[in-house]
Amino acid sequence: NDLEVMLQASDNDICDVPGDTLEFSARVILPPNTNPEISRNVNLPQELFLGEQYQKTITATDADGDRLNLIFVAGNFDAQTYSTSFVPASGVGSGSSVFLWDLTCNTSIYQDGQAFELLFIADDEDRCQLKNFDTLRQVVTVRYPENESPSFKAIDQFRSVRVNEQISINLEASDLDGDEITIDFANGFRQPS
Repeated sequence: NDLEVMLQASDNDICDVPGDTLEFSARVILPPNTNPEISRNVNLPQELFLGEQYQKTITATDADGDRLNLIFVAGNFDAQTYSTSFVPASGVGSGSSVFLWDLTCNTSIYQDGQAFELLFIADDEDRCQLKNFDTLRQVVTVRYPENESPSFKAIDQFRSVRVNEQISINLEASDLDGDEITIDFANGFRQPS
């Protein structure tokens, strides 16, 4: 856009005779500036599983060499509660940092199929303080790992038991996944002495 400018020159004479005016148009041309860019070959996964530890380097560049800042924003969750970490990065022309997510097997905070919005934002610091951003947005779904339920069977046949009579029953348990198995009395049932 053109800027209309009017200048007036006057002298301090006795009769205050009007001075001369000059009118012109000026156009402000901002210096060239490129937007920062976050690398698109990051290939963040669309699904992660509890028990995994995920790590990925995120890099941003600025073609005209401005200083840039790279940050992580947890879109719809608290980053600390869900054990994500990303140290903000700065650099001239480029910057990178490692995004780390430790998905502990904590089913009290993670729900199977829960979606998490991850935002990585790069901003450059150019001479004219123009706001130039690039954002990499990824939605990651957290899943429970595949698991076959354990099963067990009584090897001995059940029989009638009299009050105060001691019994012994052999049990056999197996798990197709090879997970560790614990056999105990179920919660909410009266345990025998």
